[in-house]
Amino acid sequence: MRIMLPMAYQVYTVTPDHPRAMNGQALAAEAGKYHGKVSACSTVEQAVNRALFHADDRTMILAFGSLSYLRQLRETVKEKMEDGK
Repeated sequence: MRIMLPMAYQVYTVTPDHPRAMNGQALAAEAGKYHGKVSACSTVEQAVNRALFHADDRTMILAFGSLSYLRQLRETVKEKMEDGK
């Protein structure tokens, strides 16, 4: 976080649907040490919606996490793109 977060415009955290997942609120508190604009989201879908809402055609959205979390994120983004939202 110390390296990557200062380069971000906005940071969204979430609690993935996994029993060993770190709580999104706790992650937001930790991320807040390195970035001033951190929001904890209640779901992956909410985080994706917020990121896409603030994105334009020059925006790069990066995600970090476990493979199971990234799979869930990918499926959510794919659904959004298929729905045209």
